[in-house]
Amino acid sequence: MRRQQTRATFALLLSLVVSGTAWSQEQPPRVPTSPPASSAVPAPAVTPPAPGPAPGAAPVGTPLAPAPAVTAPAAPGAAPAAPGAAPAGTPPVAPAPAVPATPAAPRITASPGEAIVHVAVSHRDAWLEMRDYVDQGEFQRVCRAPCDQRVLVQGREARVSAPGMTTSNVFRFDAGAGTAAVRVDGGSAKARRYGIITLALGIPVALGGMAMYAIGKVKKSSGLEGAGIAGLALGGVSVVVSLPLLLVGSTNVKDAKGSLIAFSEPSTSSL
Repeated sequence: MRRQQTRATFALLLSLVVSGTAWSQEQPPRVPTSPPASSAVPAPAVTPPAPGPAPGAAPVGTPLAPAPAVTAPAAPGAAPAAPGAAPAGTPPVAPAPAVPATPAAPRITASPGEAIVHVAVSHRDAWLEMRDYVDQGEFQRVCRAPCDQRVLVQGREARVSAPGMTTSNVFRFDAGAGTAAVRVDGGSAKARRYGIITLALGIPVALGGMAMYAIGKVKKSSGLEGAGIAGLALGGVSVVVSLPLLLVGSTNVKDAKGSLIAFSEPSTSSL
């Protein structure tokens, strides 16, 4: 009895499966009518308008605007504020200090017979000295080097002196416009003095030795000949030593073009 029921149930299920399969094959496939979810553009969300605030009431959570400051009307007759004035409550800005203008260097002009003199000296405390060319009086100090001032030069001669420096020979400036500039290369006064001494002693000693040697030759005296040779050698050495001393002790004066205008020659007058 149970077997018959099982077979009947199995046959019923089988018939249902077969009939369902046949029905699904007969139905045409359905075409989706809506676009894919990935390409669909979402519709904008419509939000209902917020209800407006009640008249005369400020919305909750919104800060109240400050009330405008009430300014008192200006008193009659008061002067209006100057344009560009700083508003009230602002500290005044101090004006920038004025830069003083650099005064222009005064221009020195020379009168007739004068010249603007500039003297550059290699020694300290040098002075420009001048005297009248006609009267040949004593030299007077005119200005301290570098001078740079107007000097009356017409009819006058000048020289430069300094402590420890050989005084230059005299020279003259030309009057006129512009600057008369000279360069003084001072020599050592001590070296010049020693050079003059050795030269003054060497020349007569050499001459005396030459004379003694000549006399000894004439008289056939070997003693005089020997003394003459010694004197001649000693005088020659003294003259040779004096030459570099005189060169070191000489003072040269040159103009702005580099031309030599005064040269201190060796002289025994300074002894």
